[in-house]
Amino acid sequence: MGKPGKKLKKIFLILGITGAVYGGFKYLLPLVVPFLCAYLAALWLGPSVRYFERRLTIRLGGKERRIPAAVIGGVELLFMGAVLGWLFYLGSSRLLAQARLFMVRLPEWLSEADRILTGLFLSLEEKMGLMPESLVGLARGCASGVPSSPYDQFCQRPGLGGPGCGISGALFCGRSHDPGGNG
Repeated sequence: MGKPGKKLKKIFLILGITGAVYGGFKYLLPLVVPFLCAYLAALWLGPSVRYFERRLTIRLGGKERRIPAAVIGGVELLFMGAVLGWLFYLGSSRLLAQARLFMVRLPEWLSEADRILTGLFLSLEEKMGLMPESLVGLARGCASGVPSSPYDQFCQRPGLGGPGCGISGALFCGRSHDPGGNG
């Protein structure tokens, strides 16, 4: 058997690099990330720790003692964690307030979408010369039915689906029209 060609060497090189990257991400990354975060925190807090270490002294028994850098760094880290936690709390409370407002307004938006889509389908029926209420009836028939999954049960809530939910319910719930009742 002859020597492997250039293409085969290139394929082995690519596979080797891919395997090394995969192994690094799978096995080494969980070990390295905590140390990397600690190193970055030490770099970030280093100047302020040095400043406070030079300035803060305690007199005990007539001697001046400096507060250790580890204590100052720990206090700063706790303080920064508290500030970041407070900011996270403020952000998440605003996010939850917006989500609550969205859920309150959702039925209004769906009924408005139903009104607009019903009007569009009625004008489309008129322009195409279809029987009155044929497209609207088809869409409402698609939206009605017996729920067979939690997703379908969501669509059966009042105002969001079920009998008479309108075209927006048919479009948002994504039910196909099956005369056999198979959904």
